[in-house]
Amino acid sequence: MKVLWVLPKWTFPVNDGARHASFSLLSQLKGNEIDFDVLAIVPDKEECDIEQMQDAVGSTETFLINRTSAPTFKKKLSLWLSSFFKNPSIPLTASYFYSSTIHEPISCILRAKQYDVIVLDGFHLAFSFLPFMKSFSGNMILRSHNIESDLWFKKAERMSFPMSTFCRWQGNLFQKWEKKILALLHKTLPISQTDLQTYQQWGGGVVELIPLGLPFLTSRPQLLPHDNRLLFLGRLDWAPNKDGLKWFLDYVWPKALSIRSDLKLRIVGSGDSDWLHSYAALPGVEIIGRVERVAPFFEWCSATIAPLFYGSGTRIKIVESVAHNRCVITTQLGVQGTSLCGEEFFLAQGIDDWVNTLVGLNKQDAFAKTKAAKEKLEREFDRNEIGRQLVESLKT
Repeated sequence: MKVLWVLPKWTFPVNDGARHASFSLLSQLKGNEIDFDVLAIVPDKEECDIEQMQDAVGSTETFLINRTSAPTFKKKLSLWLSSFFKNPSIPLTASYFYSSTIHEPISCILRAKQYDVIVLDGFHLAFSFLPFMKSFSGNMILRSHNIESDLWFKKAERMSFPMSTFCRWQGNLFQKWEKKILALLHKTLPISQTDLQTYQQWGGGVVELIPLGLPFLTSRPQLLPHDNRLLFLGRLDWAPNKDGLKWFLDYVWPKALSIRSDLKLRIVGSGDSDWLHSYAALPGVEIIGRVERVAPFFEWCSATIAPLFYGSGTRIKIVESVAHNRCVITTQLGVQGTSLCGEEFFLAQGIDDWVNTLVGLNKQDAFAKTKAAKEKLEREFDRNEIGRQLVESLKT
């Protein structure tokens, strides 16, 4: 069987949850003797080492296609306006992937190579393959990380007019495309039970649950010598992360620090972080940004925070934190897609919940919750078992 695995960004460095998830699954293909190529549709300024990809995951060939990048709001607005007038039915964030400069090289690859399966690692990639979905003779499969329309609808609930109207408009556009594309695909592989149920309600194609697969440290959780070091890790321009972290820095951090002055927070992640400049002077806060390796930051911290209020799929950062032997402070939505319960993480919803949790954070409770969470998630998200499920799904 010959597989083409398509990525929306370069996998290296493997410094965030999404890259870990893609890297783990690609590694499992090699381990199960699947002959596969990789196609990465990456921002035009992203550095990529093709030999590194082939050495690390065992792909036969690796193809690169550049897509337009818009690192600033002004450039985003220009791109979106241009896209709207050319293709008003295409959601604005999907416009990065819907272009003849992407479609033409894909056409060349598909004419030169005969694939049995194409895996789209993220919904936006479906717009790059729209011209080929009906003509492709093999099986086209979507690896779904989120339900995009749900992100927009939930964001609309948190916004005031006119942004709420804009977000609902984008949500409706995405939902129309999600239902249409679902019917064109051979199979959709969501990562959470909640998303699975939504897709099944929509109908139109085969849907199978394939959770995240991540590597877990073989060492067991230990009682840490500190309980005041917090880590936020995630893509800093992804709307649920950005809105949640902004809320935390505006309303939670100053209040918690006024009660417990020894608290420290490091903010780590890729993506546009310019909006964080106004928070650089906050006491106890260190803005790190993009890093090559996340392990040293997990080693430094006492706990990770994930102030999330909308989104779908599984919060990779939650599983990743536990995999590194660190407990998590998050909302109920933050543990969506996992089976974690109150004994296995710190639940905080409103401002007072968060402040009380940070002020009362101690070594013993952190150790107990980390230990319980790891015992559960290690079984639930074992990458070898997830890899076996994936390979079986690709073959059917």
